[in-house]
Amino acid sequence: MQMTDVDRTNTPVLRLKDVYYTYPDGVESLRGVSLEVYRDEKVGLVGPNGAGKSTLMTVVIGIRIPRTGEVEVLGQVLNPKTRREIRRRAGLVFQDPDDQLFCPTVFDEVAFAPINMGYPEEQVTEMVARALKQVDLEGYERRSSFHLSIGERKRLAFATVLSYSPEILLIDEPSANLDPQHRRQTINLLKSLPQTMLIATHDLDLVLDVCERCFVINRGRIVADGDVESILTDEQLLLSNGLELPLSRQ
Repeated sequence: MQMTDVDRTNTPVLRLKDVYYTYPDGVESLRGVSLEVYRDEKVGLVGPNGAGKSTLMTVVIGIRIPRTGEVEVLGQVLNPKTRREIRRRAGLVFQDPDDQLFCPTVFDEVAFAPINMGYPEEQVTEMVARALKQVDLEGYERRSSFHLSIGERKRLAFATVLSYSPEILLIDEPSANLDPQHRRQTINLLKSLPQTMLIATHDLDLVLDVCERCFVINRGRIVADGDVESILTDEQLLLSNGLELPLSRQ
């Protein structure tokens, strides 16, 4: 596949090398995954259900520990001693916001991470205000997150991560279950944020809109890596990996 015009003379900010992960029931979810993501890239990770997308995201920040292989984030090899610092610099936005939200108010949700990182109260308030502004939820501070719409809860989940300004965003299915209006708001948010991103999604049109490069993953292996236009218009590649052409390319 044709590669995007990225400066690969620099050290990648995210690198997986021959990573294997097996669930306790014996299902092998990642099988020798190797990939690199460079600073300021927005990269899609596409593949069918069960391909290993979500597992890969959780392995990157140490929620799941690979059986073998190496994960390196911003120059640090992931291990029990570096995991806390890596999680401060790389944030994961879950597919289901209810997996991420658990506090009584919107303010508490967004303040949770900065408070636990030791930021002073005045700075926490500023961090919350900035994050809510980024996701267009200003004025929601005292509302209950469980009374928000699915689109609002999705944006709030982003704010809980944006509050501490990670350098890398790992985003799992950002447009899942959204109506067209909230999907477009999410796409605009992704395009506006400055962080390096790895976005796992079935929404290939979102990848075309937001990303410069993408990986195709299937059965726990990376089977393609290249610029989005080349990969996502290759009908044979997509069909052979359980995907279809994006609607905008049909």
